[in-house]
Amino acid sequence: MMRSISRSVKRGLSFSMAVLMTTMALAQAPSEAANNITINPSQFSFSTGRNDRSVQNVTITNQGNKPMQIKLYLGDWLRDSLGNHAYFEPGTITASCSPWLSLSQSFVEVPANGSASFTLTLATPDADSVEQRMRWSMLFVELAEEKSLPSEQGKGVRTVMAKKQRFGLHVYHNPTAVTRKEMRMVDFRPVDAAKRLYRVTLKNTGATQLSCQTYVELTSLTDADNVRKIDGDNFPMFPGQTRQVDIVLPKDVVAGKYNVMAAADAGEDVPLEAAQQELDIQ
Repeated sequence: MMRSISRSVKRGLSFSMAVLMTTMALAQAPSEAANNITINPSQFSFSTGRNDRSVQNVTITNQGNKPMQIKLYLGDWLRDSLGNHAYFEPGTITASCSPWLSLSQSFVEVPANGSASFTLTLATPDADSVEQRMRWSMLFVELAEEKSLPSEQGKGVRTVMAKKQRFGLHVYHNPTAVTRKEMRMVDFRPVDAAKRLYRVTLKNTGATQLSCQTYVELTSLTDADNVRKIDGDNFPMFPGQTRQVDIVLPKDVVAGKYNVMAAADAGEDVPLEAAQQELDIQ
């Protein structure tokens, strides 16, 4: 049975929000062209109120010796309970800020060993909902790699677009009025005792994104000095998101009865969430 632990002490694990630029290859591996591209910035964070407008410049640099044709577009996305990403058309999810975003252009040509720029603009409507929660979107930067094939007439070659690769850049809208950070541990239980597998379930009950570090602490019931801390995953959580984290105890943990505390630390602004139970570890 899980016993929740209420603590007023806040753990001071400092963190910087992870900048994630995910390469989602539509081919099987990143191409040479994908390896030659850099995008600055690699993440966008807007902090505006209602009926406001903000513009960010984006620069794509091509370090290769061939020009690149690049397509730009927006999309929605979510993380599921295991941290996997799911993608949707823009404006699909409730927390989407895609309808507020616009690009200065939908295509850009980047010269060999050169750069090209465009702008990403966020314009919020005059509505109370703007300042009630964090919202997010994704900017996709898609490049097509050319391939030369024999012409249909059998003479010479023809150039076709052989494969596409894209980069997903996270776009966040964090209204200045939205600061509430809250997290709750929903469950902590053994999943497979024989494999020493345990699962922690967390929920972000606040209004902004959190970065969480999980761990378990084992204290032997027969030897109080036998205390062991085992780190779990570090991961972000959107507002309203539920996340399951599996933690496997190492084989060198001696079998016996333990008080097992599972904890989740979301930084100094959020109280530590923890739960404990007595377990017979085999």
